[in-house]
Amino acid sequence: MTSSAVAATLDSIPAASGCPFHQASGSSNPEAAPTVRPFDAIPGEPGMPVLGNTIPLMTRPISFLDAWYKKYGPISRTRTAGQDVLMLLGPEMNQLVLLDRDKLFSSREGMSFYMVPFFTDGLVLWDFDEHQWHRGIMREAFRRDRLAEYVQAMNPIIEGRIERWLQTRGGRRMEKRTVFFFRRFKKTALDIATNVFMGSKVDSKEGLELIQAFQDTVAASVAFVRYPIPGNTHWRGLRSRKLLEKYFYDNIAEKRANPSPDFFSQLCVAKDDDGNKFNDEQVVNHMIFLMMAAHDTTTITTTRIVYHLAKHPEWQEKLRAESRALGKDFIDAEDIPNMRGIEMSMKEALRMLAPVPGLPRKTVRDSVIAGYHVPKGTVVQVDLRYTQYMEAYWPEPHKFDPSRFADGGQENKLHKHAWLPFGGGAHKCIGRHFADYQVKAFMHQMLLKYRWSVGDNYKMPIKNPGLPMPGDGFPLKIERL
Repeated sequence: MTSSAVAATLDSIPAASGCPFHQASGSSNPEAAPTVRPFDAIPGEPGMPVLGNTIPLMTRPISFLDAWYKKYGPISRTRTAGQDVLMLLGPEMNQLVLLDRDKLFSSREGMSFYMVPFFTDGLVLWDFDEHQWHRGIMREAFRRDRLAEYVQAMNPIIEGRIERWLQTRGGRRMEKRTVFFFRRFKKTALDIATNVFMGSKVDSKEGLELIQAFQDTVAASVAFVRYPIPGNTHWRGLRSRKLLEKYFYDNIAEKRANPSPDFFSQLCVAKDDDGNKFNDEQVVNHMIFLMMAAHDTTTITTTRIVYHLAKHPEWQEKLRAESRALGKDFIDAEDIPNMRGIEMSMKEALRMLAPVPGLPRKTVRDSVIAGYHVPKGTVVQVDLRYTQYMEAYWPEPHKFDPSRFADGGQENKLHKHAWLPFGGGAHKCIGRHFADYQVKAFMHQMLLKYRWSVGDNYKMPIKNPGLPMPGDGFPLKIERL
């Protein structure tokens, strides 16, 4: 199906509930209702037995989805990760699912396959009014004044970590070196998470155990074998989840009695306008989920920014000049709006590699989508990464061009649901501003202290064990300035 044919097809679908793609069953006048096609008439193909289209979606997602969209259009059926899936592609479908004005799509039912039992009852696993209640309390810990405190706390951690990158184990200073950046920054992000989010000193034995527990838990959530066998990834994840639970339960009373600036403490005392607070179990579940979200997605994003700046040294120099103009070693919250070059580069890096590739949901009742009957219990998937490569919205989509996001630039002219690295609607990432502060604080110090590069022919290999990560750890040549 060509792009023009797809557009014509979508334009012909009658509007319902304020959206051209969705009509809740029974919500319209029967005499005026359009012809509804059966679910089995939705185009698509299941792919390989059992696996479906899992392999091409993991190994070559953009080219596969581009061909798929041109063949089947914005709504299709397939099979992936062991599930029959209704694939919804493009910004209009993103808007339909993520805004969810008719409360049709359950995040809990869609995400549980991946999140339970390792991230049980995290914020993403609450729906509708319950989600708004949890989010309303949690928002207190992400206030602007709290973010200002967090950035002050993370600056010295960043300094201490990156200073080690050009030191031998004996402490000898080196002028240049090749480091595996992804692994290095992942440790930095975990240090920040354990210190700023939890108030635990990472150099302590307990802090190191917590870092390992988080790594094991995240690995288990995306493991192919989802059954505990002693010694396997799933088994280690369950054991680590219990260790994390014990840590948080053991420290809640102290955090409530003596509040401190760390996020854990703030979550223990946060309350909504009616004075409601989280109970102990809710605090524990939210902390374990947020710790995962706080370091994995930020690690992927920062790795990609550094990669693109290595491939485009002219942009690296522009950003370095911007950081030098601030005239300080550490940034404050007041500097964030003035770091436009880093912000543009971050947005472009997020466009080119969305840390969370897609968002699964499950329908909670029968409905009509794009003229097709969709029964209750259908798994639907919006794919954020493909939308961010659609040529109709992103000319030369494979080109790194931060200027797309300059003031008055392309971002402001696009469909608002064409760029969605943080999701959208009620479930839009609550920690996106924290991530913005963290990335900018790190990049500022990196730009001031180092120049970095990769080989002319180097292209980062991406593996997708759930989240897109460099398959080689990203070897990066760095030298002191």
